[in-house]
Amino acid sequence: MLQFGGVMCNVVARFAPRKIWRINPQQMLIASSSTAINPNIEPIPGKPERVSQKIDKKNSQTKEKSRSSLVQAAFAVLGDKDNVVNASSSSDKNAEAPNLSTTISKTITEATTVEKLLTIAMNENITRTNAMQIMSILSKWINKKKVSLNDFDDDPRFLCLCEQLAGKSNAQAKYMDSRHSDLSTIIGLTGDDAAAKLISTLSLYQMIKVMSALAHKGRRPMTILRSLSFNIGRNTENLNIKQCADLLYAMAVLNFPDEVLLERVSVELSRTIPKNEGNAVVGSIMTSIGFLRYRNTELLDLLCDWIVSEPRTFRPQYITSLLLTLATVGYTPTNVALLNTSLVQPLKETDLPASEVWLDNVWATTILGIADPVHISTVLDSAFVQKLIDLQCLTTQRKVKLLNINAAAKFLIPNYNGPFLSEDLDFFNCTLEKSKEKQVYISSVLDTLSNLFTHSTCFKSHVPTGMGFVLDAECYMDEKCNPMPIENMGKKKENINRIATIALCYSDFCRVQTQPMGIYSLITKLLETQNYKVVMVPYTEYNAKDNLVARVKYLEQKIKSSIKNST
Repeated sequence: MLQFGGVMCNVVARFAPRKIWRINPQQMLIASSSTAINPNIEPIPGKPERVSQKIDKKNSQTKEKSRSSLVQAAFAVLGDKDNVVNASSSSDKNAEAPNLSTTISKTITEATTVEKLLTIAMNENITRTNAMQIMSILSKWINKKKVSLNDFDDDPRFLCLCEQLAGKSNAQAKYMDSRHSDLSTIIGLTGDDAAAKLISTLSLYQMIKVMSALAHKGRRPMTILRSLSFNIGRNTENLNIKQCADLLYAMAVLNFPDEVLLERVSVELSRTIPKNEGNAVVGSIMTSIGFLRYRNTELLDLLCDWIVSEPRTFRPQYITSLLLTLATVGYTPTNVALLNTSLVQPLKETDLPASEVWLDNVWATTILGIADPVHISTVLDSAFVQKLIDLQCLTTQRKVKLLNINAAAKFLIPNYNGPFLSEDLDFFNCTLEKSKEKQVYISSVLDTLSNLFTHSTCFKSHVPTGMGFVLDAECYMDEKCNPMPIENMGKKKENINRIATIALCYSDFCRVQTQPMGIYSLITKLLETQNYKVVMVPYTEYNAKDNLVARVKYLEQKIKSSIKNST
């Protein structure tokens, strides 16, 4: 059946900046892999174990000496009055938000544990004065034997704090570099429990940075991703709309649609979107939702309401991004009429950056049932098709889209008077390649059907339609639900039910709200105009691992039900 992966890769991705959504199909192919590629670090060949142990011991001693010197230098700063004065002066000159520094200082004073102090030390807005305040409190606690230095002297947060205090005038920059180095260390640890433990010590800002960095590198260390998702989900700080967009982007690129994290982001977006004034971040959010197949109707309605309220400032390519997302998840927003008249219908091909984007726009409106016949005529015109051929951008996906639109123009739009695709084109039986998962699922369904019908002549498999998709199976049954040989259908068609079977695996469904993606709504409508009874076989009902008897019984009941419901 039809594979829908990557149909959105042609829009906003190639025109938006990195922070909005720049993903090419190759990147998405890597991102949608179900397994993370974790390179194994092999030992250096030819190095005896004892030599390695000596080297490790020597390196450990060097690091221990360096760390000890750094800690001593940091504590020494507390006794230098000039340092205290300079730190205060520097803080006053550089602080953009004095109230923020005061708030941090108050938080430091109220801290009662080393853990709380070190967590504050990782705040991106901390000043040198704040750092000295933290170190002073730790020094007092050590002198009073309330805590022991050995308990936290190797904590990365404490070492960052020491480096800031032991540094010179550029201590703050070094401190930030050190923190970035810590993030790089986390990213480099894949499948290591130590990484997950270290993540719990990061601030919300840093955790989002780590996830964004993983997306940029195209790496999927699941231990780290799960730890990030868990800790971001339980963090009580509010997310701003930019952070929400970054998280959605990372989840889409890494193919990591964590439901808890999606819910957290959705809650924050419901609070931040009404107050938002920027277009780019909304465009990024919409595109990510489409790639994630995230069917959250409340969030989609909220986005559509925001877009309609600012129609003059919303870029045309973002409108196409919105339409593609809605088409992907198969959702018609509550304000679709206003959206259509104010933003969609006024669009022209010249408003968009490329002809293929215009094709995406028309295809999406066709799925949503709001396609303008004039718009359809522009993409079915032979000159438009030839333009795509000349530009060498008539890919298999775009051929399928043209066939979908052409079929809709023939059978679903009664007032359409424009051109159709030329019969001379050689791609009328063109379809998208199926994933291995889908092939296995279809094979199971076909195997079950072969046991349901006594003769193989009673059904056909992989039936081309010329509409951009193939039927997984086609069969004919009389009014009593008895199978009929297909070769006799040319002679007798009265009281005969034409059955189209479509297998739907996990990748054919939306997330959160489990229902088929929008393309299957269009496919069903097209088949019904050809007098088919459409039998969907979703993975949520049909288990390929069940025994044969159970599978045959399920399909038999499904087919009989479709016939009875249509009479």
